[in-house]
Amino acid sequence: MKNAIDLLPDLRDWNDGKGVKPEDWLCAVARSDQTVAFTALFWPKIVVNNDYLLRHDFSEENLRDGEASGYARHQIEAALNYNSLETFFRGGNETEVIAEERARYVCEIMVDMLDAKLRRDFPDRLCKVEFIDNEDDFAVTFWQE
Repeated sequence: MKNAIDLLPDLRDWNDGKGVKPEDWLCAVARSDQTVAFTALFWPKIVVNNDYLLRHDFSEENLRDGEASGYARHQIEAALNYNSLETFFRGGNETEVIAEERARYVCEIMVDMLDAKLRRDFPDRLCKVEFIDNEDDFAVTFWQE
């Protein structure tokens, strides 16, 4: 896996060509409100609802629809916990290749973060975290095995 500096080549131009670390760059350009918002993305609140393990903002209606359709618990959880990152990495003035490399990098880290969170917060439950990487989407989801 590439590292953040490889995926942020413009950082090499900062500091009169001496470059800057990603953390230092964030201190220069990031806003505190964005930083707080990213915590919801990278470290979501997870709740137990009727033995389902779900992101706190799940849709009760979609949960009922999944149950009524006869889907298994893990299928319902995977669908309701699906978190697409497509909008962060498509469009704009990034080239498709660098956008895809960045999306893969972030999703792989998100898998690790969610896995750590689920193990810490729900040590009695066996969970699977998955990175979806296809032509249409970059996403992360999880479910109980």
